[in-house]
Order: sequence, then C-alpha cells, then structure tokens
Amino acid sequence: METQGYVKLLEREFADRQRNNESYSLRAYARDLKIDPSTLSAILKGKRTLPLKRAQDVAKCLNLCPSESQFFYQSLASNRSSLRKLLDFPAFDTSLLLTEDHYYKVMAEWEHYATLSLLQINKGQWSYEKIGKRLGISTVRAKDIIDRLIDLELVQRNAQGELHPTHSRLDTTDGIKSTALRKAQKEALQMGIDKLDQVPMKERSYSIETIPVDIGKIDEAREMILEFRKKLHAFLGQGEATEVYHLCVQLYPLTKKSSEEEK
Repeated sequence: METQGYVKLLEREFADRQRNNESYSLRAYARDLKIDPSTLSAILKGKRTLPLKRAQDVAKCLNLCPSESQFFYQSLASNRSSLRKLLDFPAFDTSLLLTEDHYYKVMAEWEHYATLSLLQINKGQWSYEKIGKRLGISTVRAKDIIDRLIDLELVQRNAQGELHPTHSRLDTTDGIKSTALRKAQKEALQMGIDKLDQVPMKERSYSIETIPVDIGKIDEAREMILEFRKKLHAFLGQGEATEVYHLCVQLYPLTKKSSEEEK
C-alpha cells in the first residue's frame, strides 16, 4: 500500500514528541491518539489506512495548523464525496500551503542545520541511526529531519542512495522580525548554557565583554559581527571536518533608556 501524506504528519508529530521526551514510545503515542498500538503501527508502516471515523479526533490530538489540517484530510479522503462526509463541509479549498510551515521548522529547530552540516562530514556515509547517534536524537527524529530536508530539496539522494546537501550554506534574512528565528536563538542560548557544564573547556570558548557603547555605532557593529562570522566559518571549514559546532555571538544592552530618551 502506498504511504499516504497524512502518515508523514503522524510520523513527524511522533518525532517531535520524541524530541521533547526521548523515552516517548509508540505505545504512548497510540494512547494519546486513542488508537490501538498495533493499529497505529500498521498505519505508520502503510499496511492499513486510518479509519475516517477517527480522523477528526486524531487531527485534533495532533494540534495541526490550518494548512496541515487541510493536507491531513485531503490525503486521507479517497475522493471529494468522502472528504465532504469527513468534514461535513460543502466547499473545501484544494490549495496546499505546506512550504511555509516546513521552512518554519527548518529555521526554528537546530537539528536541521546540524544535519546539513553533518552530511558534509564523511560525505555519503550517513544513515538515520548514525545521524541520530552523532546529534544525540532518536532515529525517528533523524528520519523526520531528513524527510523534511528532502521534501524541500535541501538534501538529495544519489543513485547509490547516499544523502547529500544541495547547498553548501543556507542564510536567513537579517534585521527582520521572525518567530522562527527567535525560537532558534532561544534554543541556541539554552544549549549554550547546557554545554557550559557538559563540554570540556578545551573544546569550547565562552567570553563576555562589557563595554560603554555609542548607540549610533550599533548598525556598523552588526555588520562587523556578520563579517567576522563569515571569516570564521571559512576558516573552520578548511581541512577535514569531523564535528559540528554552534557559533553564538551576542551583543545586547545592559542599560535601560532613560525616561527622557524614551520620550
């Protein structure tokens, strides 16, 4: 049986839950979805379909965004009449808007960029298990990451089935508000706190500089930091890479503007 699109959403939600709880099992997932574990296992393996009568309850448990809900129902229904029966809704938009949702996850969750970087080490020799082991994530989560990157054409498989990034570097917009980037930055800062105790000093570098600042030079300072990041990226990328690192450069005010300046 051909794997349906809604199965991908079930797989990705399972991977997300494992991301937050490494001990989260398929049995626990089935319990939360109110589905028999053996039935859920068969659905995920493409051996049977999700019963229409369970679809709305499952979609509700998944907390899908509107475009994902649309995709979920469309991929489950075999035709328009069954879709109307499923939703009890006479008109249903057939357009799909998944790209933005996918890019949000790529930008917001550190594992995507880490996987892209990891694939540039020992090129072509990566399996889901190896990626999961090196990044400290589950095999299910590693498969979810690779599937999403392939869907977005950021990773491709060659004729031998080996995984390769399609771009050597990915950049995001600078100076523009982004919920995804804010989430990514918060994760990076929290990981920095955790690594402070987990990683030996000789394998990391943390420094703090407190200085009086002319606020009019901040834009220029941001450009200097960007240039530094590019140079350091090029420098560390030389030679034979063996590990993947995060570089977090922070510049923020400690003082609050006076009430007079705010006026």
